[in-house]
Amino acid sequence: MINLLPTIEKEKLLQEKNWRLVLILGVSTLFFLVSLTLVLFAIKIHISSQLESQKLFFTEKEKEFQETELYSFRTKIQEVNQTLTNVGFFFQQQDSFVDLFEKICRLLPKGILLNNFSHKFINDSEEFKADIFLTGVASTQKDLLEFKESLEKEESFADPSLPLSSWMEFSDIDFSLNFKIIK
Repeated sequence: MINLLPTIEKEKLLQEKNWRLVLILGVSTLFFLVSLTLVLFAIKIHISSQLESQKLFFTEKEKEFQETELYSFRTKIQEVNQTLTNVGFFFQQQDSFVDLFEKICRLLPKGILLNNFSHKFINDSEEFKADIFLTGVASTQKDLLEFKESLEKEESFADPSLPLSSWMEFSDIDFSLNFKIIK
């Protein structure tokens, strides 16, 4: 092909060709930059949503941890409160034990020695406060009978009972005696 165009026209065509090439490269670069911006924006949205879900997860775990810690503190407080209640109840009963020992000693004849004392509180009874169990040695049956009768006469005691084996011997009698304390 023979090019018969004047040089000015040739230059214009070359310039137009270069201009189209620059325009195509510019539009391609612009399209690449817009695409890159959209991809980066999508990555940012994905990362921020992941970060938000992790924040929620850690917040829930922190609440759960605090609740379990709070629960353990509550149970410890309840245990301490129960212990303090038991200690308070024990100290409230101290006066009544002193009174009880005074009454028993006052009713005890001279010929009787006590070896053992035990008690059991009765919570489910409206009439009785405690069961008392005494063991000891009586020098004669008369002393043992006198002790049992004095317990029966005392208003704050009820149901004194001696097993039949306590009445088998006449002297140096090992005995066990049960009675209840009236409320």
